[in-house]
Amino acid sequence: MRIPTFRKLLLVTLLASGCADKAQAHKVSRVDEPTPAPAATTKTDAGAAAIAPDAAAAVKGGKPKAELPTMSRSHAERIAALQAEAKQHPKASRPHIDLARVYLLEKDSKSALAEATIATELAPESWVAWNTLGRAKLAEGDLAGAREAFVDAIDLGDSAYAWNNLGVVNMRLGKYQAAATAFENATWSDDPDDDGKGAKSEPYMWRNLAQAYEHLGRLDEAKTAYQNALILGDKESKQPLAQLKKKIRREQARSAHAATR
Repeated sequence: MRIPTFRKLLLVTLLASGCADKAQAHKVSRVDEPTPAPAATTKTDAGAAAIAPDAAAAVKGGKPKAELPTMSRSHAERIAALQAEAKQHPKASRPHIDLARVYLLEKDSKSALAEATIATELAPESWVAWNTLGRAKLAEGDLAGAREAFVDAIDLGDSAYAWNNLGVVNMRLGKYQAAATAFENATWSDDPDDDGKGAKSEPYMWRNLAQAYEHLGRLDEAKTAYQNALILGDKESKQPLAQLKKKIRREQARSAHAATR
């Protein structure tokens, strides 16, 4: 059942602890878009959490790699085909969205930003266009602009990818409670993707959620989120989960020792 945005936010407030268990049972972390967005995912867009930098790197504050000296042949061919399509269909936004995505893969954030901007001008009601614009702005280091674009994408489509990407931006800004709320909404999402299929949150979104919970000191909830990520196939959650379990045991031992004094 689809949960409207305002209800999601209300549930986050009322069910702060219970929602975590539910969310963690399904996904991980990254910045993406509907086709694929994170910590360790294979999708290229979604990420809106593997958004420009992949979700995992974005959440950890990692920087994108330097621009590649030469473009891969497959990407160059894809760009040429999309440019031809854009010229043939000047009012279509999709070629520009796809061009932006390819440029992001090539770490060419300036070209991605230009194409994503055109896409939003051609299709101002498309959440996919705004999500892609947010990814491009994030790759450019414009956190405020990226945040605004992701909020616009959420208003238009309430997508898990846009929620995840908003969470990534908030993590980068050090706003961990806001990030947790965004990742909770991402892991609860059941909205269709831009191809009309029923696509939902990704495993890496659960890892992103776990990282936000760790920053907030909500360790048991973080543990559950990592476990959900692993269940969904996110191998990158294995090590942080093991480290978190050790941390929890140490804190429990300290508490037990203090209680015996």
